[in-house]
Amino acid sequence: MTSPNLLARVKRLLDIADTTKDDVLNDFIEMYDRAICLHTGTNLTPSELEFVLIELVITRFNLIGSEGLKSERIDLVSNTFNDDIFKTFLPYIEQWKSLNTPSSGKPRLRVL
Repeated sequence: MTSPNLLARVKRLLDIADTTKDDVLNDFIEMYDRAICLHTGTNLTPSELEFVLIELVITRFNLIGSEGLKSERIDLVSNTFNDDIFKTFLPYIEQWKSLNTPSSGKPRLRVL
């Protein structure tokens, strides 16, 4: 998994002070950590992509109770839901892969 304070960071961003949501947040962290690892071909979420993991967890947490909805309208307020929240962050993952996957036969210079 990623840094040990990830749950604390997610809870701070969601303004959650108690431990009542820790299990569900940890489940989302584990699920999206595995998805990012699958896409990057790594065993751990790269530190450069931790923000993606945090955003995915927060987005998914905020969708609890709205699973499967495409849109919702209550009085004058209308909400449209994203079909695939992971798709929103794929460009970041693809860019990370392009910068961190050696190209075939081409020399690479990487500045740290």
